[in-house]
Amino acid sequence: MLGASITLKPFSRVVSRKCLSSRSRCIAKLEGRNTEKRRVGWNEAASSSVKEQSMATDSSNKSSNKNKRWLAIDTDAGIDDAVAICLALELAEEYGIEVTLLTCVQGNVCLEQVAVNVAKCRAVCAEEGTCTSATASNSPPIYLGSELAMNGSQVDATFFHGADGLGDVVDAIDHPGETSVEGCAIDALIDLAHQAKAQNISLTVLALGPLTNIAKAMQKEINFMCLVDELVLMGGCGNARGNVTRVAEFNVYNDAEAAEYVFREWTQPNIVVASWEFTVNHPIPWRQFDELLAVDNPSHTRVGAFLSKVLHKAYGSREKTSRERSNVGAVICDPCALVYCLDSSAVTKFERVHVEVECKGELARGMTILDAGTSYDRVARERNVKWLSEMDMRVFVQMLHRICLKQESSFSS
Repeated sequence: MLGASITLKPFSRVVSRKCLSSRSRCIAKLEGRNTEKRRVGWNEAASSSVKEQSMATDSSNKSSNKNKRWLAIDTDAGIDDAVAICLALELAEEYGIEVTLLTCVQGNVCLEQVAVNVAKCRAVCAEEGTCTSATASNSPPIYLGSELAMNGSQVDATFFHGADGLGDVVDAIDHPGETSVEGCAIDALIDLAHQAKAQNISLTVLALGPLTNIAKAMQKEINFMCLVDELVLMGGCGNARGNVTRVAEFNVYNDAEAAEYVFREWTQPNIVVASWEFTVNHPIPWRQFDELLAVDNPSHTRVGAFLSKVLHKAYGSREKTSRERSNVGAVICDPCALVYCLDSSAVTKFERVHVEVECKGELARGMTILDAGTSYDRVARERNVKWLSEMDMRVFVQMLHRICLKQESSFSS
């Protein structure tokens, strides 16, 4: 049940309510019954659309909102997504950011399980007592997105993330008490973008999974790109050293058509990529990982205890030998993109590139092809993508320390 695939009709350009088809099933799975519970989202009037609210916004408030920042997270909720979500919910307010929306997309696991996992992350942060970055209900609303890739397929990564996407840990957290989900993620992303623009609020969309929801939002609202201040995504690999195949990274490979569409149509210079090789080059040294995230640490916060259990299956513990542990440290992908969203100064080097995605090749499907301006083919390609390459890992590690260990705990950074 946890890792089961979902059968849906292939993607259509008419997407306004298609992603609601599994909503009742998801709510039943989350709450253990078929009764749908509605909950206030980022605004107290959840029954009215965000777009209507934005139209009613007093223009006099625009100037006071110019420094406000909103963050919407689109996720397929595997173990590294869980780290990124918890970091965002716990720390965003300290960086002047409000996490306003959590949208779900198939990827690491099926859509229904993604929603369960997102709800668990939200619940554990709320119970920690420091999740104050969202309004009304102390946590952002969860919306359901795409159950399948644009070509109708669904490739998961349960081999790494576990059948449930969170390391198959039974006692990591009980089913959260308040878990109701809202409507269509595509509509929610579009409405939020309109509201942000109307109120002169900076909106960053962080895509941690396949780009299906983003592509559909762009297709439904042709101005979506212009309404979003920055699109940050974890995905792709620029050195042809993939993880799911020899040349492709999982998120792009999962829905190559969506990734191809986003990179082709998002022509603004406000798209940022934390690639697979970027994350591989920035592992958390095993000594620090064990100090922060070894299981059964009495110094853990509730969030730290939760994440240590979730990560244990994939990353092991200090009892493992160096031969059993790969690389020089733990490669935890999605938080690298989140760190940039919270503190862009942590990234010390990047380059501007043009990105295309291979969709038809037998060997290279999902491959991201970069043009950094060094090609002699005499084709002038717009290098509008900010491709991250170096980051100060001390910032990342300190962020983890703040959410995983109690304040009185010592830590050797």
